[in-house]
Amino acid sequence: MVKRTLKKGRTRDSKTWTQLHGLKGIGPLKKGDLTKYDYKNVKKLSAKVRHNALKRAVRVYGPLTLFRKLNAVYNNDFLLYLF
Repeated sequence: MVKRTLKKGRTRDSKTWTQLHGLKGIGPLKKGDLTKYDYKNVKKLSAKVRHNALKRAVRVYGPLTLFRKLNAVYNNDFLLYLF
């Protein structure tokens, strides 16, 4: 618990934001997580097929979570490419 000072001489015990809401994130990245929605071999897929696969994944994960997953995979691949 964090004691917060409201006014002179007054304090209140309150939980921090993460204690109230918990840590949110994308969860563990699993290999082949998006392949069940036919999102694989991306370089060989046409734009229409790739977009349809992402639409199916958005229905399950939600748009923000899917964006975070794709961004994490992109950044991880980019970092592996550099080193």
